[in-house]
Amino acid sequence: MAHRLTLVIADLMQPEQWHTALKDHDITHIAHGATVTPISRGSVAEQHSEPEAQDPRRIIEINTMGTVALLEWARTLPDLRRFITVSTGGVYKEHGPDRPASPFQRTAM
Repeated sequence: MAHRLTLVIADLMQPEQWHTALKDHDITHIAHGATVTPISRGSVAEQHSEPEAQDPRRIIEINTMGTVALLEWARTLPDLRRFITVSTGGVYKEHGPDRPASPFQRTAM
């Protein structure tokens, strides 16, 4: 089944990157998970980072308009059967990953 999967790592806001990477594929399914979330990554200083408050335009551009760009492209695919978009733990805000008393809190290894 892995031979049927193509993973593309590209900037969602640069459609020419992923259009080129996918142009020769007969795409029938898309699983879309590109997003910017408020979940911290890395240092203690980043733990309380709130990217949606620090740069809301970037969040809207990537999360909303990036998805619109992908949907617009998907409409042109003659064999597309399914488009799946996934969410993140970021929707839980204060109760999600990386928050104190979180049911999803990471533990040190």
